[in-house]
Amino acid sequence: MCLRAGIQCSMGDVSKLHDPMEGVSMSRHDSEPASTPAVDRRSLLACVPAIAGAAALGGCGATSDDGQGSDPAQQGGGARTARRPKLSASTEDLSASVTPSTTAFTSTPADVLADEGDKAKYFDFSVRLFRQVAAGAWASDAQANVFISPLSIARCLAMAQNGADGQTLSQMERAIGLGVDAANEYLHAYGERVAGRLHGTATAREAVKAALPLDLAESIWIKGDAGLEVKESFLQDSVDAFDAEIYRAPFDDATVKDVNAWVDAKTDGMIDHLLDGIPSDALLYLISALAFDDAWEDPYDADLTEDATFTCEDGSRLDARLMASRETSYLENDACRGFIRPYGGYDFAFVGLLPREGVSVTQLVESLTSEGLERLLVPRGGYEVEAKLPKYALSFETQLVDALRALGMRDAFDAAAADFSRMGKASQNLYVGEAIHKTFIEVNEEGTRAAAVTEMGVEATSALEPTEPVVEEVILDRPFAYLIIDYQVGLPVFMGAMARLP
Repeated sequence: MCLRAGIQCSMGDVSKLHDPMEGVSMSRHDSEPASTPAVDRRSLLACVPAIAGAAALGGCGATSDDGQGSDPAQQGGGARTARRPKLSASTEDLSASVTPSTTAFTSTPADVLADEGDKAKYFDFSVRLFRQVAAGAWASDAQANVFISPLSIARCLAMAQNGADGQTLSQMERAIGLGVDAANEYLHAYGERVAGRLHGTATAREAVKAALPLDLAESIWIKGDAGLEVKESFLQDSVDAFDAEIYRAPFDDATVKDVNAWVDAKTDGMIDHLLDGIPSDALLYLISALAFDDAWEDPYDADLTEDATFTCEDGSRLDARLMASRETSYLENDACRGFIRPYGGYDFAFVGLLPREGVSVTQLVESLTSEGLERLLVPRGGYEVEAKLPKYALSFETQLVDALRALGMRDAFDAAAADFSRMGKASQNLYVGEAIHKTFIEVNEEGTRAAAVTEMGVEATSALEPTEPVVEEVILDRPFAYLIIDYQVGLPVFMGAMARLP
């Protein structure tokens, strides 16, 4: 997110930060006292969300200037175990000036994630956002391949929410579905799960061993000497909830290179570029980065991968390479049929959804509801599925402003109406000028790799199983929808729709 003062701004820029070295508050609000090793190339996922505004806010990841890692047991979300690039001399790392509070969250991550109410609200936000982004993309290009990370976007928005007040905050809370404190607690708890600290008692060694193949990273970039005083309480909240890294920079060409280097490091090279330049009125960037790299629980047999034809949404036909497998989780409803394919350790899974004959992928996505999708993701007992999935790699980039406005988040993008007074103070009103989201995914026989800059426990139904399972066939050789889900928590991390094989 990019915040500007009375002007539009893009993800990742910030104005002058009140020196956090001077008595950083430990309060959650101004008025309240504070109480893994590398894996082989397989499926890849990456995403980067960014929001920009009058005082620019951007969401993506964070990096250090010393090129050194730190104790993973002290890092949130598993992100700071990722590569950390060398930054320019003009970028000042202020991260050490804000110490995470040990009393910000009192419930264990496991207890927080067990709350079905908050889970349902995050799930609903994910589906509503996916529908809006897809509708916007298809309005301009019916062949667009849509791919977003609701998790990355939610974390970026939650950081911005920490600085909002009044009607702006109310609209953001309604759009996300969670109040500011609930969002901080839930997303922090998920970051702890990712980092291997689900029960809050893991040692450094235990956390590294239990960490998941998903890296989360957040950063705040503040423009030096630009007249913006960033509130210490905003920085504290962002560090407590997201372990955000804090940087002060001149917002010149060197800063552009530093931001891009940070994104490149935090997405494991899957997204190597976020900014082309920084507008002169940009004051602050909030960046949230996410990288996923995991092998299949049962890798595809490359000898069974076959040449085939993929029929695109417009009827054109393209050459494809289809990977074959038999899966034990078969899904179906009136609009689609599909399967679940687990990654190693069953922490995450790929979900493929093929529209029924006569139903387009556009109609399938338009019909999605959170309740309907949750029901769909419960496999039918007594069924197996012969599944075929194309090998593919693609990138997606979108502006989130229209989609977020459609969800009711209007004032944040209005230079006159926006209220980010809990974030900081500048000579002009702060507002969000733009919100950028970039993603990447690669799927092959070994696994999946994905990234983003800017999360379902599945059980079989109680139907009686026949002696021999019924075997269905789902061949993704035409437009389809898909998800990467947290298999244990039951939440979408990525959501996509393939209209044309890339």
